[in-house]
Amino acid sequence: MIIHIKRVRWLPLTLCMMLTAGLVWGQAGSTNYKLTAGYVVGGGGSSSSTAYKAVGNIPLTGAGLATSTNYTMNGGVIGAIFGAALSASYAGAAMDTVPLAAQTLKVAYIGGTGTATGNFYHRSGGQSIYVSTPMVAGTGDTLTAAVGADMLGGLRGMEYYFRINRGDMIAYVGSSGSPYVFRTQVTDAQAQSSAMPDAQYRIIGLPVVPSSPTLANVFMDNLGSPDPIQWRLGRYRAAGDSVVPYPNSGDVIPGRGYWLIARGAKTFGSGGTSVRPSRLYDGINYYEVALDSGWNQIANPFPFSIAWSGIRFDDGAVDPGHPTDVLDDAAYSYTGSAYSTVTTINTWSGVFIRIKKPGVSIMYPYVQAGAGAPPLKDAIASSSPDDWNIELTLIAGGLGDMANLAGVRTGASTGEDEYDFSEPPPAPGGPRLAFRLPENCPDLKRIDLRPPFIDGATWDLVISESNGRQLQVAGITNIPDGMQARLVLDDGTMVDLTEGKVVAVPDNVETAKLAIGTEEYLAGKATPIPTQYFLSQNSPNPFNPTTSIRFGLPKAGKVRLDVVNILGQTVKSLVNQDMAAGYHAVVWNGDDADGHGVASGIYFYRLRAGDFTQSRKMVLLK
Repeated sequence: MIIHIKRVRWLPLTLCMMLTAGLVWGQAGSTNYKLTAGYVVGGGGSSSSTAYKAVGNIPLTGAGLATSTNYTMNGGVIGAIFGAALSASYAGAAMDTVPLAAQTLKVAYIGGTGTATGNFYHRSGGQSIYVSTPMVAGTGDTLTAAVGADMLGGLRGMEYYFRINRGDMIAYVGSSGSPYVFRTQVTDAQAQSSAMPDAQYRIIGLPVVPSSPTLANVFMDNLGSPDPIQWRLGRYRAAGDSVVPYPNSGDVIPGRGYWLIARGAKTFGSGGTSVRPSRLYDGINYYEVALDSGWNQIANPFPFSIAWSGIRFDDGAVDPGHPTDVLDDAAYSYTGSAYSTVTTINTWSGVFIRIKKPGVSIMYPYVQAGAGAPPLKDAIASSSPDDWNIELTLIAGGLGDMANLAGVRTGASTGEDEYDFSEPPPAPGGPRLAFRLPENCPDLKRIDLRPPFIDGATWDLVISESNGRQLQVAGITNIPDGMQARLVLDDGTMVDLTEGKVVAVPDNVETAKLAIGTEEYLAGKATPIPTQYFLSQNSPNPFNPTTSIRFGLPKAGKVRLDVVNILGQTVKSLVNQDMAAGYHAVVWNGDDADGHGVASGIYFYRLRAGDFTQSRKMVLLK
C-alpha cells in the first residue's frame, strides 16, 4: 500500500508519523533528510542525502538496521525527530509597565534554514483586532519591532505577540489569546479628563489606577483647595441614602463614581498606570468591583466607552444579561439638568444603578463599546394594543426629573414587578417626582406600569419640596377612548390633564394622586380624602395683605385654626367648628379678631384636630 506524503509546516521540535508497518528503517547515515510523496522505503540499503525529512503517514516495508542518532521510534505509533526545528524567544515579561515613549522589541530565533522574517501583532487595550507590522532583521539571529509612543494606546496600554517564519517553519511568541501586555505609566498631565461643563453636576470616574488614590491627589492638584463656590465633590452611599461630601468620600478607585461640580471648565486626573482586567469569564476579560445593596454610583474604569449591555453581575453565579432579581436593567447618567438612561458609559463618566440584593459584584467588560442595548423606553415597549403609558416631568429652577411613566402593560401587577423601575437618588439641588407603589413597597419608582383595567386606576406621587415647580404631562392621547386623567394635589386642588398640560405646583404640596379612568371612576375621586392629618405652609409667604392656609382631615371632627403672635397670644381664630373629612383652605386677611389690620412681623398659625396639633410660621410684610 502506498500513501502519498503531503508537505506541511513543522510543529515545534516533534514530528509524529502514523506508520502502517513495524520498525522497518533501512540503514541511514544522514541526520537531515526528507521522504517525498509517493515513495516507499524498502528494507536495507543506505541513504546519503543531507536534506530531507519524514512528513505525513509513511508506509515502511522490510526490516533493516537504523544507525542514525537523530530520530526516535516509539511503540506502535512511531514518532521521529529530524533535524533542528525553529524556535524563538523574547525577554519581555508577561506584563511590563512602560512610559508613553518609543520602545524597541527584540526576538531571538534558532533552528530552521533560510532567511527569517517576522510579524509583530499589536492592539490597544479594549480593541478586538490586532494590527500586523513587519519586523526587521537585528544583530545576529534576531528580529526587531519598533513601537511608537502612539502605538501604546495612551491610558489603554498595548497587547502584542510575534510570529517568526523561516523556510517552511513557523514559531509564535505569545498568541492572540494569551498576549504579552504593556501597561502604560502615565503622568498627571497625560491622564486628564476633558473640561467639565461650567457649574453643572456630573457623575464622574477615574479610568486609571492612580499613583496615590487620595482625593487630594486626584482632585485638589487640578481643582485647587476645597472651595464650595469653585468646586464640590461627594459620593453617594446606599447606607443612609445620602451623599458623603469631600474630604470624607473615600479613596478613588477605578469603577467608583462621584458627584462633581466645578466652575471655569476645570479638568481632573491623576498619574498612574493602565487599568487591567482582573477576571476572565466565558472567554471575555472583565474588571470586577464589589457593590452595595441599593443604589450605587459606578463609573467606567477604562479609557474607552463600554456597553451597558456587555456588563455582567455576579451574585454567586454569573447569568447572561441583567437578571431582574439582581438589578433594574437601567443605567442613569446625569446630564446636568436631569437623569437620562444610557446604553453606553463613556470614559471618565459614571451612572447610577440599583442592585436588589447584597453580595453582588459588577464585571466591566474589557471591550470597547459597539452597538448598545435599546434605550429604556424601548426596553419596556410592547406591541400589544392594550398597553400604553403617559409621561410626567417635574421642572424647578431649570432642573428636571423626566421620563416618569405611568401606564399599563399586559402581564404587570399592581405591586412591584419587572416593569417597575426605581427612582434614582435626587441630584444635588434637583427636583424629584416619583411613584409610591401599593403594598408598602419601600422603593420609590420612576416607572409604575399596572395591569390593564376596565374602570380606572390611581397612582400615588411623591413631589420634592422646591419653589416654582411645574408638572408637565405628555402622552395623554395614549389613554384608551372613554377615559380621562386627573391630578389631585394634597392641598385638594384637582386638575384635569390634557396633552401638553403644565400644572403649577404650589410650594406646600408634597404628594399627589394621578387618577386615570372612566368618568364614573373619576367622579369617585372628586372628593378625595387624605390618609392623615396635615398642615401645609401658607402661600404666599411672606405675604401682603392675604395668604392661604391649607390643611387635610382624614376624618370629620372638631377643628380649631388660630393665628397667634410671637408672645403666644391669639390674634384671631380662623376656624372653630366641626368640619368634614377632606382637603380644606382658609384665607387670612392680616386682621385681628376685631377686623383691624395687624402690624408687619412674624406670626404663627396652629391647627388642632382630634389628637393632632401642628404649628407653622408665616411673615406679614407691609
